[in-house]
Amino acid sequence: MQIQTLVVPVDFSDTAEKAVHYATALAKKLNSELIFAHGYTPVQAPNASASMSSTNIPPAQNVVTHEELARQRMEEFLDGFPEISNTRHTVSVMLGSITDVVRETVREKKVDLVVTATEGADELKGFFVGTNSEKLSREAPCPVLIVPDDVKNYKIDTVCLALDTKDPENSVSPELLMALVNAFDAKLRIIHISEDEDTTAKKTELIDQYQNTLGKTRHSFHVFHGDNPQDGITKFLDENPIDLLTLVHREHGFFERIFQPGIRKKLVFSADIPLLILK
Repeated sequence: MQIQTLVVPVDFSDTAEKAVHYATALAKKLNSELIFAHGYTPVQAPNASASMSSTNIPPAQNVVTHEELARQRMEEFLDGFPEISNTRHTVSVMLGSITDVVRETVREKKVDLVVTATEGADELKGFFVGTNSEKLSREAPCPVLIVPDDVKNYKIDTVCLALDTKDPENSVSPELLMALVNAFDAKLRIIHISEDEDTTAKKTELIDQYQNTLGKTRHSFHVFHGDNPQDGITKFLDENPIDLLTLVHREHGFFERIFQPGIRKKLVFSADIPLLILK
């Protein structure tokens, strides 16, 4: 698989700057095209009555539209990144929230990967509000790579794939992950926190399942027994520094997301390394 197109949400924040830098370095390594996406909100009539509160003001012919202003601001923002001048890139500016614009851009342009950034969120805000990055990790129709605000570098020497404890087979194609690993000639560590104490048998199952897919890629398998997957993953990362953590997206119901949040959501807010969500 070739990763041909990356989309980067832009809201002109310092966090967005981090995503642009990381995505540009990634695109150069992968020889991919970048799409910088921005969503804008229309101007509404001031002091409108209740029945007119959502009526947009039609622009006069000699007045710059809100979309044109958004595009001008995007151009000014991107001018601050000289490294993108040698990278194929386009701009996508649409009416709507940034998550809606990204989803639409992914569908229209057949995007392979979304690269976004996050500052994290406290536990209460994370559970009930979430961040754009966390929403995209759930709602984007393609894999999402989330860059933490304090990421130290853009190298990818070692990648970790953490398999779901409830569904270690994970029924998601690893093609995009393998494309990243091979492009960077990275080592892949596959870990599984098993609820079954017979970790030797589980490791054998994983090796049999993934061996053909991995081919000549440098890789290793690590299976541990534990009741708390997040603690197991965190402990492994503390002992084995990596550059990119990979999880497989699982659908959760609304109440389960609030009262028993998945590993993905917790790690989106707490990870200090880039996090790739496969779909």
